[in-house]
Amino acid sequence: MADAVKDLLKRGQAKDATALIDETEDKTIEASSVEYEEGEYCEIYVEYDYATDDFDKLRFLARSEDKEAREAFFEDCRKAAADGDLKDVWLANYTSPEERSIQLQTILSGIKKFKSKSKPIPYGFLKTAFEMLANLDKRQELREFFEKNSTDRDLRDRMVKWCLEHKEDDYAQEILLEGVRNGGSIQSSDELIKILRRNNETALLKEELLRRIQANLKPEFVFFSELRELLPSSEWKSVVGSFLSHTDADPGLRMKLCGELGDENRLKEIISNQVKNYIKNFSDKYSSANIAAQLALAEEFLKKTDPYYAKNLGKQMVKDILRNPWKRSGYDTLRQVVRVFLDEAEAKDFLEELIRTYPSRHAMRQEFQGKGSGGMGRY
Repeated sequence: MADAVKDLLKRGQAKDATALIDETEDKTIEASSVEYEEGEYCEIYVEYDYATDDFDKLRFLARSEDKEAREAFFEDCRKAAADGDLKDVWLANYTSPEERSIQLQTILSGIKKFKSKSKPIPYGFLKTAFEMLANLDKRQELREFFEKNSTDRDLRDRMVKWCLEHKEDDYAQEILLEGVRNGGSIQSSDELIKILRRNNETALLKEELLRRIQANLKPEFVFFSELRELLPSSEWKSVVGSFLSHTDADPGLRMKLCGELGDENRLKEIISNQVKNYIKNFSDKYSSANIAAQLALAEEFLKKTDPYYAKNLGKQMVKDILRNPWKRSGYDTLRQVVRVFLDEAEAKDFLEELIRTYPSRHAMRQEFQGKGSGGMGRY
């Protein structure tokens, strides 16, 4: 089609080129409406590659050399935009200040019209209007346009980005703060936190960090160290205590909260219960990652006041499990657990002690000495 149109234009047959484009598009639309065709044995699905943009580009090409035809095509595109069909070729090829002004007013009027009729705003209208206002540096008009359409999430993201690029942190902060208070995205919250840090907005920063932690309390303790620095000690302990009272599911998280409060008794209770559960449910297919990490975590929090508690608890756990013989994979699992809550020398001595305790368990000996399939690498 493109070659045919160019050939006709070289011959001065612009009208014939236009007719060819229209006729071909009509036939393509007709064909693309057919989803199934009769095959030799059954109906077969047929998918056609039809893009209106391609035909619009050819129409512009057919009219581009003639001033009147070019202006007429501009008007056709303007009318289409007024009805909700915003053509890329119109925006890409008509770029004079006068043309841009007409395009912008057409799009703004279209947005207003669709909103007044409670109809969805056509795709691309808000984005294009925003970009035009921004490129023209119409800052007041841009703000007014945004405030009229601020419920659109993509537009909010664009406005924040524009504010940050133009050093308007206060307005970006206002937009982001409103957004996160109404359930905004994590990305919006992260951007807000950056601004609040830069502007030393301590009160709002505490508010947002607390909201983030309460919304998604995780063992990783994202923002905990920063929030701890912002709050007085008594308020910090109150906040952590509140988190602990509402956290039942994740033992590792509860242990970390106990560590923040210095509540060693409750921490020991949690890890002891986890060990009991592990012993009760242990099998050669049981995942050892959680109990190994939890023992190591308990050791970290208790290392100043009771440094051997977690290690002794873990050793007794392994001994209790070994009262019964296990398959090779069970011994491999226990070896991996031991090598997490004990350091290398301690693990070696403890495993050798167990081998001496059960000299007839050859599979256990091989796994604990690193001669089985699992090797002796750190778990």
